[in-house]
Amino acid sequence: MARKTSTLKKIASKKIADQVFDQLLDQIKAGVWEAGDKLPSENEMASAFNVSRISVREAVKRFAAMGIVETRQGEGSFLKQISLENCTKNILLPLFTMDPPSLLEIIEFRSINEPGAIALAAERITDEELAELERLVTDMKRSDVDIRKFIDDDLKFHLTISKASHNSFIIQMNDLMFEMLRKGMETTVSKLGRKDGIHYHTEILSALKKRNKNKAVELMREHIGVTAERLKEMLLDLHGR
Repeated sequence: MARKTSTLKKIASKKIADQVFDQLLDQIKAGVWEAGDKLPSENEMASAFNVSRISVREAVKRFAAMGIVETRQGEGSFLKQISLENCTKNILLPLFTMDPPSLLEIIEFRSINEPGAIALAAERITDEELAELERLVTDMKRSDVDIRKFIDDDLKFHLTISKASHNSFIIQMNDLMFEMLRKGMETTVSKLGRKDGIHYHTEILSALKKRNKNKAVELMREHIGVTAERLKEMLLDLHGR
């Protein structure tokens, strides 16, 4: 397979090291370098980016701290083997900021991802997983539960459904997604309330108990769709119509 060509670009002076980091990350994700490849030297990157070697060094150090790049004295920096867990949690999660566009995009991703996960879960869920969902719904209904506990139970409910798919890729991707989502949940739950979440979780649990795949998928789509619409309304109110 032909190796992709590097497309490093000159960048502006604002937050230089961060921009260098972002461009290098794009190159890594695009497959420009493979595990074991030596990265361009500090001088080469500084010239390509039109920045100082200090900014390049700072960006490379961030990758080294994440375990993505290995720097060898007198030899340079080399890309290490990147596992799925390493890639998702060490690269993507620190870069994620839960601003309004990001929050809407992750809800959009959920609308595609979670109906598929629950379709598998309806066929594969165990009695133990159903019992865990039952416990989480019961806890969410308690009026005295604080908002952080409610959010934790809410996310665990969805993650338990992902686990019930018994598909390791879905589980790992959704684990990352819910960690991202947690950052913006406190504001959204405070504004939107808990009623919808409790209602849909109760109905979804009922469908899963009956192994009714079509109903479970329908409810999940509706649940995420209602969440998306309420979120859009909230953002319009916050940022002006």
